[in-house]
Amino acid sequence: MRFFRKNTVSIKKVEKEDTFQYFIDYNHHKEPDVLWSDILTAFTEEKRCLLVIDTDRLYDRSSPNMENKINMLTNNLVLRQIPWHQIVTKKESDLTILGLKIQNQPKRICYQVGVAVIPEKIKELLELVRDYTVFIFVYEGNFSNEMLIEQFIGAKGELDELSAGALITLYNDRFLNRLVISSHPDKAGLIDETLAGLI
Repeated sequence: MRFFRKNTVSIKKVEKEDTFQYFIDYNHHKEPDVLWSDILTAFTEEKRCLLVIDTDRLYDRSSPNMENKINMLTNNLVLRQIPWHQIVTKKESDLTILGLKIQNQPKRICYQVGVAVIPEKIKELLELVRDYTVFIFVYEGNFSNEMLIEQFIGAKGELDELSAGALITLYNDRFLNRLVISSHPDKAGLIDETLAGLI
């Protein structure tokens, strides 16, 4: 494990047997939005990627306004002609203590939105999702917008399955301004080089 700090951005690199992970804290960067945009642009240049929002992973997932918030997002995606698909599920919200169910809660509705990232519309898309925690799956090969959406549908929005087929996975927490980049070990050099040019 290596840890270093540069320009108010801290990076921790963790090496595992089958994956490398980079934990990047840019909360104290003077322009966090610009840095996140630059990082995403650099990693998606000449590659295709899928952006996924999973409301079950959001801090305000139980907000009564979540449906309106998601509707506003998808309406804006339609207006900007950015391909997307939505999966809606109901999940258990039972209250438990020490593994024992003590109260039945109404099932909560969870939304997953998969968006095909169009390179020339990255800045528009980032503006739309600036308040969301997002997952980015970068794929190698000639993926059309339709194929990216089919990938999302075929995986039923399952993040682990989407990550398994991706070249690089990025998880960006917009509340804390923290980013996690995961990849196969043979791509670590590419990530090191890309980050060195940005941070």
